[in-house]
Amino acid sequence: MNLYQVAWTHSAEEQLQLVLAYLAENWSEVQENKLIHMLETTIANIEKNPRLYPKVDNEYPLPVHKVNVLRFNSLYYSINDEKRQVVILAFFSNRQNPKSLKF
Repeated sequence: MNLYQVAWTHSAEEQLQLVLAYLAENWSEVQENKLIHMLETTIANIEKNPRLYPKVDNEYPLPVHKVNVLRFNSLYYSINDEKRQVVILAFFSNRQNPKSLKF
């Protein structure tokens, strides 16, 4: 099976690091590990079948897919079939205003 490669944008990596730092400071290590495990599972699913998760209605130049990772965070990504690559555009806290989401 040919898997898609997953690449993170710099801003998506920063968003993830901010969430992990918040969990480390304000929650237990169990919650942090739970998020990491769910994120790894989600990424593995995307590598196998990037169209598994729905497209979002948006005004972005490329189609964007969204998947909830646990209750409070969502992963936004685009697919490049020619390169067999998925680009993680954002790791977004669902407690924020979705209009603030920029790719």
